[in-house]
Amino acid sequence: MTSPDVEHILCARTADLPPAWLPPHGALPLDEGALLDTLERTEPHWLPRPAAESDPTHKQWIPYILLCTRDDLLAVYPRRGSETRLHGLWSCGIGGHINPVDQPPDTAAADRRAFWQRTLHNGLQRELREEFPSAAAGIT
Repeated sequence: MTSPDVEHILCARTADLPPAWLPPHGALPLDEGALLDTLERTEPHWLPRPAAESDPTHKQWIPYILLCTRDDLLAVYPRRGSETRLHGLWSCGIGGHINPVDQPPDTAAADRRAFWQRTLHNGLQRELREEFPSAAAGIT
């Protein structure tokens, strides 16, 4: 059960992930098919964010979207907001933790591939709507 006072985020046990997915830091570009092939064998866990931030036995899922113009120019912006450690740095995309609100209510627990695909997709859509409220109606 999740407490409404503590943000819970989607995680997977580190032991269930391929070693190549566990670099010491940074991002990992993955093809959706390869990602889902592995995740369908991986049980999702909702952990309190403060615990997940310091738990080496779990990896947080933070999908990240790179935005480009029609002319293939990469969009960048200065960071600000709730994470003060990022203030003054520049970002080339949008991303965020996956929360229980992103989980579709009709995803059967037995169909992990559908759970992961739809939950990650919903989280990406939510992040885009939060960052671009004027375009929210066109985000699918």
